[in-house]
Amino acid sequence: MSIAPAAAPSRDLLRPYQQQVDTLADAATAGLRPDRPLGLLAAVEARAAAGHPGARAFFDQTRDHPAWVDLAALERGRRLVVELGSELALILITGGLFDGYASPSLSTPLLRTGRLSGDAARRLYETGQVVHNARAPGGLLPGGIGQRTILAVRLLHSAVRQALEARGYVGPDGGRAIHVLDMAHTATAFSHKAPARLPQLGVQLAAEERADLHHFWRVVNHLHGVPLALLPETPAETAALSAILDEWRFDPRWEGGALLCRAALRDLSGQPPFFLPEAAIETLTARCLGDERAAAWGLRRAPTWDHALDAVAAAEQVITPAWRAVPGLRLVRARLSVGLFGRSLLRGLGPDPAVRAFGPIAGEEARFGPGLEARARAAV
Repeated sequence: MSIAPAAAPSRDLLRPYQQQVDTLADAATAGLRPDRPLGLLAAVEARAAAGHPGARAFFDQTRDHPAWVDLAALERGRRLVVELGSELALILITGGLFDGYASPSLSTPLLRTGRLSGDAARRLYETGQVVHNARAPGGLLPGGIGQRTILAVRLLHSAVRQALEARGYVGPDGGRAIHVLDMAHTATAFSHKAPARLPQLGVQLAAEERADLHHFWRVVNHLHGVPLALLPETPAETAALSAILDEWRFDPRWEGGALLCRAALRDLSGQPPFFLPEAAIETLTARCLGDERAAAWGLRRAPTWDHALDAVAAAEQVITPAWRAVPGLRLVRARLSVGLFGRSLLRGLGPDPAVRAFGPIAGEEARFGPGLEARARAAV
């Protein structure tokens, strides 16, 4: 079953995907217990080297990009993710990932494993590392650090799904654990919601930039195991899919959503790379999610921060076109953004790659140097 590119999605068309999962990853991880993603990746690589058919098929089918990937558009999209890194990261968290807390189906597996309620900030830092590695130069090429990181996440989800279902798990929607429809719903946070809400910070994308950014995330989400049938070709088609999934699968009255959002706001307060107080992050979240969700979750818009965000947006509308018009300034801004984000990941995830979920941070040695690593180690 597939969704024709021009077809308007419907619940009847989408509902069967609640019973579909990433069988390619499941065949590779069968019998493996949930572990650090890096450890699972190493275990599946060892299986493949020993001739395990499921592991070999997994790597055979994820080694190269499919024919539909436009490498030029992928590179342009990658550069946008680098240049707009800080703005995209802040909007992705407040207007995308927090949004998903309204879905019982999306959040319940994470609650069962303690990944949301136990350490919300660390999970968001780990998501940040996935994005950071994916946007590295060559990161999504075969064998690139971003590709390997995404495949590690995919294997983790597979192992968690099998562990949950071995204990009789059935989702709140009656579907499988971490089914492909939920994966596609999460994908829209990256490919649609974050770009669409960038104007909250004064960043306006041209149509061709939006298309390139969309293509970048389409490749990322394909590597993550979302079926192509649930990855529309254009931003407009993805917006339509996102709208029906939000209307159907979000329940703002679900008490878990508000609790998870509040925990994440508290954990991120004052933390790098934004160093914003909780009131500021809460205000931006309320602006991104809208008045109805804000009221349901008790999110407040502090007048001072509301005015400050308006001022930031107005300034960005003037500043952003200027620096983007000058190649040298674009490069400086990109380097500053990558450096700040990398340092934040070191602080949030620790300096030892061996104990992180995803191992090395892209550009860690070259950009951050041994001096920073020593300081980070001393601070942990």
